[in-house]
This record gives sequence, structure tokens and C-alpha cells, in this order.
Amino acid sequence: MPDQRICVFCKGADTTITKLLRLASLAENQAMKVERRVSKRQSVEAQQAIRRDSEQRHRKDSMTRTSISIRRPSIAVQSLGPIQDELDDWLKDREQDVKVSIKDEDSIYYSPRPSAHYGTRHPHTSSGGGHHSHADETEPLVEEALVVNDAAVFERCFQHINDFATEGLRTLLYAYRYLEQEEYDGWKKLYIDASTSLVDRQEKVENVGSMVETNLELAGATAIEDKLQKGVPETIDKLRRAGIHIFMLTGDKIQTAINVGHSARMIKDYSSITILNHGSDMEEVSQRIGTATLEINRGQVAHSVVVIDGQTLGRVEADLVVRQLFFELAALVDTLICARASPANKASLVHAVRKKVKNAITLAIGDGANDIAMIQEAHVGIGITGKEGLQAARTSDYSIAQFRFLLRLLLVHGRWNYIRTCKYTLGTFWKEFLFYLTQALYQRWVGYTGTSLYESASLSMFNTLFTSLPVIFMGIFEKDLSATTLLAAPELYDYGHRNRGFSIRIYAGWIFMASSEAMVVYFLMFGLYGKAVFTLDNGLFAMGVLTFTACIIIIATKMQFIEVHNKSITCALAMFLSIGGWFAWNLVLSSMYSNNVIYNVRDGFLDRFGRNALWWLTLILIVLSCCGLEIGAKALKVAFMPEDEDVFRELEKDAAARERLERAAAIGLKDRSNDD
Repeated sequence: MPDQRICVFCKGADTTITKLLRLASLAENQAMKVERRVSKRQSVEAQQAIRRDSEQRHRKDSMTRTSISIRRPSIAVQSLGPIQDELDDWLKDREQDVKVSIKDEDSIYYSPRPSAHYGTRHPHTSSGGGHHSHADETEPLVEEALVVNDAAVFERCFQHINDFATEGLRTLLYAYRYLEQEEYDGWKKLYIDASTSLVDRQEKVENVGSMVETNLELAGATAIEDKLQKGVPETIDKLRRAGIHIFMLTGDKIQTAINVGHSARMIKDYSSITILNHGSDMEEVSQRIGTATLEINRGQVAHSVVVIDGQTLGRVEADLVVRQLFFELAALVDTLICARASPANKASLVHAVRKKVKNAITLAIGDGANDIAMIQEAHVGIGITGKEGLQAARTSDYSIAQFRFLLRLLLVHGRWNYIRTCKYTLGTFWKEFLFYLTQALYQRWVGYTGTSLYESASLSMFNTLFTSLPVIFMGIFEKDLSATTLLAAPELYDYGHRNRGFSIRIYAGWIFMASSEAMVVYFLMFGLYGKAVFTLDNGLFAMGVLTFTACIIIIATKMQFIEVHNKSITCALAMFLSIGGWFAWNLVLSSMYSNNVIYNVRDGFLDRFGRNALWWLTLILIVLSCCGLEIGAKALKVAFMPEDEDVFRELEKDAAARERLERAAAIGLKDRSNDD
């Protein structure tokens, strides 16, 4: 220093440095004051979070209740105004976390600004903007009255440390003291002796260091960010909203893992953290697990977090009773963090979750070679390409470049593929029941002799040529909601969690519709055309072709017009190839059977029933009846039993609502301009 004094700076955790300060007792009192204030705030936040979660569980979603009033936006667009406001409130309620720590003079949970203690400052201002700016620039940045008040300085500093820690930053407290040259020289000699000692060197160095780490003055605090990839906190928030339980398995120490959890928003400010470490015996571990489980089941915890280290995890897995308790708790908590986890620990935890948690589907994501075992053990493994190499990416099911891309992979493409698979399966069963039930109904009129209603060559081509494309195209291109909507409302992801795409009830509904439509097809054909007296040709071949044609048109229309929500050129292409191919096939049959003398089908389609107006009129009536039945059933369902997807499909048609959804989906749509 200019005055020949030596300044010694010390840095460390606030709990450590506080004890070394000259005014340690005052600093500890102010720190406890801040902690009490923080504890009250966290308690209020936790109660608000519990209350909000309870309201969301026990009342039907407000967006669903409004679906009936917005079912006709094209006629009454103005009626969507209140719905747009409710959509905005609904999204804000889920995007924003509970927070009462408002930093102003009126908040009882935050330290008041210096001006609140020492009077409000009134800078000299004038009507000119330039003078006002000059006054602001010359105004002192530090309140002199605050600097001389040690209690206020400590309070503000510890409040800032708490604010930084709440935001997930790593904090350090700095303190200093001045040494005279003579004092420093004496201490330096002792330090050299201690650092060169051959016996108990570390202990002696620490003892000598503590000689100058006393009577320190507070210098300030710093906070640094534990740098994460872009979009990680937002991605984890949306995955949690989607109902996905998130475990973090890391090789870092417990405190570092907790800091990363704060940065990634896996741990909230009001979270209840249960730490299971190797310093506790198994009886204490089981007691903590039981206490945490009981509090969660009673609804006393707003957000629960369990932190365990790899050594304790190994001991837990070795004890059958404690292991069962632990995995019951793991299925209940919002976040589980495993620190100091080896590759074997990671793989064993994933394996145990697969086996012990009922109906659990696991996904493991990692970027290094130490994550390979975990990735291979999970149902779905995802590798991140980056600085850690390509080992994880090469052994995974899917590979992505950044963690935030997981959001689109799951919420958008994962949900779309689930919808497509379910509809493809249901559509396949539906069309088979529709078509072959008409054959079964016909058997009553032929004495159950097995006589086929359909021409044999056509029957063999039913699945391969005439009805394959409509179902396949639906299973490839169906998108019930846009990517924007799915990213803005991750709650829609529970469509798969609740098996709302495929279940026994849904399957029974599709089969009931197929049976009903099969009876409509057959009895209209038989009653209007088969029993007609004055007609050119109402023989077996004519009735079979009529039924076959009606079934193909109904199948193509339902699969590509009624069930598919994103209409495109592929829908028209599938219908054209399916229906057009069938009529082209009939032209081929007419030429094949032109000289047939055994089967009375000579020139049937070209010169006989194909020229019969009654045949075509019956076909049109059958198709309209079945399509009307399908559309009517869907309309009644949407009107009286609307689902979330029905509501959001209506909202997508409104420009203002669509813009709000785009803003909410910003994290998922970065670097992507169009839907995949």
C-alpha cells in the first residue's frame, strides 16, 4: 500500500468468514436477522405453492371448461376475447413460480433501501431533460450514512448474498486487514518454518494462517454463475410441467451438485431438501427417508428434493428394507440429486427405477463416456455431442447437440409419434372390422355356407393396394397440434402418461363405430339395391362391388379427412391413390371377365351395374350416412366432453391466441422457424 502497510485479503464461505470479522457478533446477528426474514418468505412461498397445486389438482382445468363457448370462432370471433385473457392468465400461472420477495420498501421479507432508513434523496432537477440526466450522473452511488452504519452494511451484504444464492450463483465473502511491516515479517518467518516442516506440515500451516485471519474488516461479496448450456433452466421447467420426474446424477460433490441444482431450477428457493450422506448410519438414513415420505404424503411440502451421494446409494441398495423405502420416496419427490456418483451408481439407479417404480419409463441423457452405462440401461438413451466427446452419442438411441433440444424431441416429436402410433393401430383394427363384418352379416342370407360377398382377387388386395395408404399416411404425417402449442403448454404431454391415445375404452369406442357403420353399409346396400326390382343388375358381384367401394371411400375419408388434423397435399394424394386405384382395378376386372361364362360378371362395371343410377345413388347415400355418423359423434364429444387438445386446436385458429402461444414457446422455437 502507499503508506507501506500490507493488506491481507481473505475469501471463503460467508459462514466461515463471518466468524473471523472484527465485529463477528454483530455480523452473526445481522445474518440471523436476514435468515429469519428469508425463512418467513420461504414459508409463505411454500404455502402459496401448496395452495396453488391443490387448486390445480382439485378443480378442472379452466381452459377445458371454456371449450364449448369457443367452438365456433369463425362465426363469432369477438367471443374469443375473454378466452384469450384466460389463456394468458393460464400460461402466466404456470410460467411464473411462486415469489413474494418483492424488493421494495413495503416488503417485510426484504431489507429496505438505504433511503428508507435515512430519508429520501431529492436530486436537483429541472424541466430540461439534459439537466435531469446530469443530476443523475453526479449523484453519489454510495450512501454515506449507510457506510458508517456497520449493522446496515452487514445486513445489506448478507441480503445480497442470499439473493445471489437464490438465483443459483456461487457466493464468496471477502474480508481484509492491514499489517505493519514488522508484524508481517514476523508472521512470514513462522509461515516459512511451518511450510518446510517435515512433521504435521498441513496443521502447522493452518495454525500460522489463522494468526492473521483475525479481526478482519468486511470488504464485500461476489457471486459467479455456474455456467450451464443455453436454455437448460427453461427446459427443465417445461419438462417438470410435462409431469416428468427429473434425477440429476453427477460426479460432483454434494454442495456443488446443490448449487448446480439451483442454477438449473431443479431446486427452488422454498424447496424442502433431504440430504442422505455417508456420514449417517442406515438407521438415521431410513428415518430421514420415512420422515420425508410422510411429509410429502400429507401435502406439507411444496417442492421436495432428495440429495444422496454415491456411497450412501450403494449402502441403500444393499439393504432390502431401506432400498424399498428409498425408491418409494424417489417416485414421490420432485427432484432427486445423486452426487459423487460413479458410472456403476448411475446405471444401478436407472436399473432400480425401471424395476421398482411401477409403469416407469426411463430416459437417460449424458455427454461423456462415464454416462454410457446409464444411457444403455434406460429405456431411451440420449447422447449430447460436445466437449466431452462422442462416446455417449454413439451408444445412444438419439443424439442431440444441446440439452435444450430435448424439449422439442420429447414434447413435440415424442407426442406426435405417440399420436401417430395410436391412431395407426386403432385405424387398422377399425377398417378390418368395418370391412369384414359386412362379410359376416352377409352369411345369414346364404345359410352360413361361407359364400364370399366379394370377388376373390379384390379381396386379396384389400389391405395391400386399396386401404394401406390412408392408414400409413395418417401414421406418418398426423400432427394433432402445432409444435408452438406443444412447447407453450407442456401439460399436453400427459396425453401419453394417462394413456389417452390408446386404451381398452378407446379401442371399444372405435370398434363400436366400426360395427355400427358396417351395419349401415350392409343394410343400406341390401335394402336399397339388393332388393330392388327394376334394376339392370343387382346380382352378387354388383352388391359386392358396391359394398367394397363404399368401404374403401369411407375408410379413406375417415383416415385422411376426419381423423387427420393437419390437412395437406398428402391427404389428397392418399385418397386419390386409394379410391382412384380401386376404380381403376374395376376397369381391369371388367376386361378380365369380358368372356367369363362361369361367373356372371361379364362387363359388370362398364356395361351393367356401372351404368345403373340406383347403384351410384345407393353408394352416395351409404358414404354420406357413415361420414355423417362419424362427424356427428365427434361433434357431440367436442361439445359435451371437450378435451384440452380440442380447446387448443380452437385457440390456434385465433391470431392473438396463436401469438401468445408463440411467445410462451420461445425457448423451444429458437433457431427453428417452421414446425418439423
